[in-house]
Formats: sequence, C-alpha cells, structure tokens
Amino acid sequence: LLDKLTSGSRISIDETGTTLRYSPGTLCGGSIEHDCGPSGRPIGWFLSALLPLAPFGAKPLRLTLKGVTCGNDKARSADALSKIAAPLLDKFGCKGCAIDVERREAVTRDKKRDWTKQAGSVVLRCPCVRTLDPVDLDAPSQTKRVRGVAYATRCAPALANRCAAAAREFLEPLHVDVRVATDASAQRDCA
Repeated sequence: LLDKLTSGSRISIDETGTTLRYSPGTLCGGSIEHDCGPSGRPIGWFLSALLPLAPFGAKPLRLTLKGVTCGNDKARSADALSKIAAPLLDKFGCKGCAIDVERREAVTRDKKRDWTKQAGSVVLRCPCVRTLDPVDLDAPSQTKRVRGVAYATRCAPALANRCAAAAREFLEPLHVDVRVATDASAQRDCA
C-alpha cells in the first residue's frame, strides 16, 4: 500500500525474509485502490496509519480500501474513524477530509445454501494541505455531565481518592457536572 501511495520508495527484503529496509519516496496522492483482505487486518488498521500522511500528498487523495470494515482489539472500525478522525482532521485545517463506508462486510447465503463472504469497501477522500492549523482541544464543549470510576487494587484506598480528585480538578474548568466514584479493593480481596 505504501508503494502505491508513494513515488520513488525502495523496499528490499533480505534472503531469509527477516530484515526489511524501506526508503520512503514522495507522497503522490491521486486515485488508488487496495485490497486489505489478504493481510487479515481490518481496514481501520490501515486508515490509522494513513490518516497522518494523507493531507501531505502532491495531489488530493482518493483511496478505496476493500476488506473487513468492523474493528477488533487491534484497530478501530471504519465507522468509528469516520466519526472521530475525520472531524479532528477538519479542526486541523484539512477541510473536506472524509471517510465513507460504501459497503460493509457481509456474509450471505445463495440458493445452493453456500455461504459467501463479500468484502466491505471504504473510501478515504483527503485534500492537499501545506500546513496544519494549531488546535486548542481544551475549549469548553457541549458536554453536560461526566461520570467515572477511579479503581485501585492492591494499594492504599487513598490513591483512588487522589485520582478521583485529580480528575475532578482537571474537568472543573469545563463547567460540567462531574462525579467520579472510587472503588478500592484490598489485597486480600484480589485474585
């Protein structure tokens, strides 16, 4: 995928297959299609690595990724990244960046009662930018209330109280209703 996105990159693998040398080239952009299915990783794994690079191509990027659209313990789903990462890039000045889930992965059954797996498809559209705008993420938001629990295990219960107090102190400038409960377990109660 990196070879498709760049021009002039060099990739070499030694004879034993244990050493990989990668010399990056320039980011090209353009319209690119890639099948993520053979790697066994979800599309979100690829998107997480490409989002920091996408705005700096020579041309606007339109990347179509095919494969598993749902996330797992190693990567977020494509839907989560479209709701979180794309608006965040917009705040950095990358206007028009979008992650569109065109088709979700599906398992269907045909007339012969055979199961077939259809790969999902996600399109990343990202314009070119030369510089990023600074972002102040501590600005007050529309959050009305925050609830949380400070856990402490195999240590003094006072540590949970200190963590809860620190969380309240950090969130206090946002002028929201903050409640952080504590849950402390002694060593004898732990497995």
